[in-house]
Amino acid sequence: MIELLEKRTESDPELATWIEAELATAIPARPPHRPDAGQRRTPVDPAPVREQARVLLAARNRRGRYWDSYRSSGDFEELQRLVEKAVPFLEVGDGANALRILEPIGEAFVDDWLDHSHDSDEHLYELFADLGRLMAEAALISELAADERDALAETLEEWQGRLEEYDIDEGFHVAIRALQTGWDDPALAAVLAGKGRSWPASGADDWLEDHLTTVRLRVLEACGRTEEYLNLARAARVHTSCAGMLVKLERTPEAITYALKSFKRPDEALVLAKTLREAAAHDDALKIASAGLGLAGDDGDEMEGSSAVALACWLRDYAGGIGRTAVALKAALVAFKHSLSVEDFRAVQTWAGADWDAIRKHLLERLASAPHAYDRIRIYLSEGLIDEAVRAVGDRFGHGAHDETLMRLASAAHTSHPEWVIRLSMHQANSIMDANQAGHYTLAAHWLEKAALAHEVLGREDDWRACLDELIERHRRKYKLRPLLEGLRGR
Repeated sequence: MIELLEKRTESDPELATWIEAELATAIPARPPHRPDAGQRRTPVDPAPVREQARVLLAARNRRGRYWDSYRSSGDFEELQRLVEKAVPFLEVGDGANALRILEPIGEAFVDDWLDHSHDSDEHLYELFADLGRLMAEAALISELAADERDALAETLEEWQGRLEEYDIDEGFHVAIRALQTGWDDPALAAVLAGKGRSWPASGADDWLEDHLTTVRLRVLEACGRTEEYLNLARAARVHTSCAGMLVKLERTPEAITYALKSFKRPDEALVLAKTLREAAAHDDALKIASAGLGLAGDDGDEMEGSSAVALACWLRDYAGGIGRTAVALKAALVAFKHSLSVEDFRAVQTWAGADWDAIRKHLLERLASAPHAYDRIRIYLSEGLIDEAVRAVGDRFGHGAHDETLMRLASAAHTSHPEWVIRLSMHQANSIMDANQAGHYTLAAHWLEKAALAHEVLGREDDWRACLDELIERHRRKYKLRPLLEGLRGR
């Protein structure tokens, strides 16, 4: 095997670079009972990592294919995997070695992106935010000397300044702040000790400090500093993190009490409910999720409504799967209340049982009174309510001619509402033909077939023939459309 690898690397230098980077970032396997399991005794050599990053970033330029200028430099997934080489070191609290991996990658990324990719890249720049976050974690875990911290912060500031010249704002800000502040702030020390009630101490909104707080919590958890984690999470009002850690520490009753007192949004309840389910605390998961349903805001709040739907659908499926049908029905009703979707309408029917007729009436009343409901027509069609569907559309034919639901409605309504189907079908067909959308002339012909059927129901075949002749004459120069129109004469 060694001979084969050596032979291959003679003609494939990238393989040698990859092997060297893999060896440089490897953590030796040791029995899990050993205190140094998962840790590395020697410093990572950054040179092979830097070289591998440059090889990956240069790969596109060597391929030189036409469409490469519209793709990110190198292999995005391979670059991502190289960045993630630092994660195992962070997980065991080895921030120094993590930095020895991340810093050379960052240097290669910045130089290559500015030199070759800033004017065509759509994806690579996204890695800067991940790289900066991981460097922030590594900086907070590492016991860097003051001069080392200052030097690295200066390097990152230089990188960030170069990136911002090209409108890349998300990069190394969090890592720079982490290096500048560390754990030295007296107010932060008070919070970690449980003596401070609010963080940031200024009380002002600061997106950068919010991101850094998330990083600090990850570091505290990785280092096993759980009480400090809980104190910071409470002070920063990161309620889901605090409650989730309490569950991990097997302090579930405390987590439930905290959540019921602190949670303000359905999405917070969903995060904790999932954690409790993973811990097999099913009753507590149902309790938190059910309480979260009551946290949904006004129906007009789109974000809150989406959050409520996600929680309600999760609770509906979870509760139904473990035989809690009453809870599943309650959650299904909340989901439909906020989504008004045909899928959630059917889900209510699944759990309504013998009460479906009464509940169905209530759901349809809500659907009719809602100012906006994307699936309104689909639901009416699924329930055979053609009159209601036609009234809901009315003569506001703003729907696209490609709307399959509207086409289905025209098919279902041509006998009961022929005049309306004629108006609808002619509008949809003309919107295609008059706009010269040659690729959709077949669809226009389908709409005209609906109009023909409606004319037949009314006994107005002569009117239809006259209408069709007028269309053929008007569009006689459209060689793709005219045969389709003439083909309608014999139908």
